[in-house]
Amino acid sequence: IGRGLVFGAKLLALALFAGLFTLSSYVAITPLAMLVSGGRWALNPLPLSLLAFWVTSVSASAFALLAVAAMNGLLVTCTPRTHVPAASAALRSTLLGALVLALPFVFTLPAEDLMPAQHSPLLYLAPPAWFLGVERVLLGHRDRYFLQLARLAALAFVSAAVITAGSYFEVYRRFDRVMLRSFGLSRRRVRRRPVSGSPARTAVRDFTAATLRRSALHQGVVIGLSACGVALAINILLRAGMLTWLRGMDVPRWEILAAVTGTPFALVIILGIAARASLALPIEPKANWVFRMTECDAIRGDELRGAERLVTQFAVLVPVALTLPLQWMVAGPRAIIASAMTGVFGLLWVEALLRDWRRIPFTCSYMPGKHTVAQTFVAGLGIFLMVMTIGSAVESASIRAQRATAGLVIIGVLSAAVVVLRRRRRRLWRETPLMFDDELPSDVQVFKLSAG
Repeated sequence: IGRGLVFGAKLLALALFAGLFTLSSYVAITPLAMLVSGGRWALNPLPLSLLAFWVTSVSASAFALLAVAAMNGLLVTCTPRTHVPAASAALRSTLLGALVLALPFVFTLPAEDLMPAQHSPLLYLAPPAWFLGVERVLLGHRDRYFLQLARLAALAFVSAAVITAGSYFEVYRRFDRVMLRSFGLSRRRVRRRPVSGSPARTAVRDFTAATLRRSALHQGVVIGLSACGVALAINILLRAGMLTWLRGMDVPRWEILAAVTGTPFALVIILGIAARASLALPIEPKANWVFRMTECDAIRGDELRGAERLVTQFAVLVPVALTLPLQWMVAGPRAIIASAMTGVFGLLWVEALLRDWRRIPFTCSYMPGKHTVAQTFVAGLGIFLMVMTIGSAVESASIRAQRATAGLVIIGVLSAAVVVLRRRRRRLWRETPLMFDDELPSDVQVFKLSAG
């Protein structure tokens, strides 16, 4: 089988998949387009409206595909061969996160109907608006503003197509960049800081970082779920009128306060789940014999600290860093109390997530479907709503209070609970063997109560 046949087959498969997905999607929504475009109030004949809808929609989808292909082609051709797998995985994860984060803003575009009418220059930065200009031109409108949007769409489409064709022609000439991937590490020596603390903890930390840096699957889980959490937080802020408030317009303060105090807990819950879910997926289960051979009571706790460190970063540090500036803008110095409360709630969530954790990251087999979808959904939704409601109410009350005494007392009580739970968990880690094979909830657990 020649190189050209393999390369052509891969491109044909990609084109067929994208084409069938696009066509089936637009066929499904064509009846809705007919209802919207027809009727006594229609401004254009129905056949012309449907033709404009199909041409514009398919062109926009093709542009999205070509833009992603162009970025991937440029990355493959410009990146050294030894770094192509890691760079490609990082690009896919970044695009996934960017697409999810863009959803709240895309959904708000139909509500911004005044922006096209007022010829807002901000729409020059929105690719969906470019193809709105194409549709208006196809319907016979010759407004200068929409002509400019249509020109931007044409320029972007042609540029993406040219870059895609050029980069993949170069990939075809050097096909080993894609098919003969080299997973060898760079020979360049990496300078590391002196190891402080336990060598076992350092080894697991480096192993975790290397896996997340190179594995597209684990990056996708972390970034995809985290992006969903950030997108939900952005949606909460947009629905509360945060953008309107930032523009200096009058918005009820209680709505803004409820948004900035509820957003951190959405991030705490979802980002913590994202980190734990990625750590639970194995990278190569057959290679866990290294950890099986070296397991002992003295270093077990240090080995498990890697999971604790990563989950804490996602469930505590990231939500506080993202929401503290917004809370400071709304509440001033009292935002410090609110962020401290977010951090303590995050630490409690870390203890809940790691309650039965006994596995080194990426080394334990994983059995999906241990719980039914309905059971998982109901339990997750209940926890989410409960934590969001209670946490937001407590933070909002601490910000509105005249004195910070009540907030400090709550933080102190929750901190004490965190210390007790963490000490108990770490003690159990030292006494309980590591888990390398996932278990069903119905499996019989054997307790080694006798010394012999």
